[in-house]
Amino acid sequence: MDKFTEIIGVLTIGAGAVIALVEFVFFYSKDKTTIIQILRQELGKAILLGLEILVAGDIIGTAVTEPTMIRVNIRSNCVNKNFSQSLFTG
Repeated sequence: MDKFTEIIGVLTIGAGAVIALVEFVFFYSKDKTTIIQILRQELGKAILLGLEILVAGDIIGTAVTEPTMIRVNIRSNCVNKNFSQSLFTG
């Protein structure tokens, strides 16, 4: 189950990046001032969604396995990184 959520998370980030880049290529000629900001927002959304899936997989892995302090520290660092990234990217 843990590997499955990791694969889904990575595929989500990859698919979101491809979609954002395709939108960037097709809409770049229309409005050059805001398209960079839109590209950054779309890439950020894809990364955040993928990270949410990865964190969910980590939480499931923590709940299923024996929670040692090392595993709990690793999981909490992942959650803190995800929270701070979502906080500062809007």
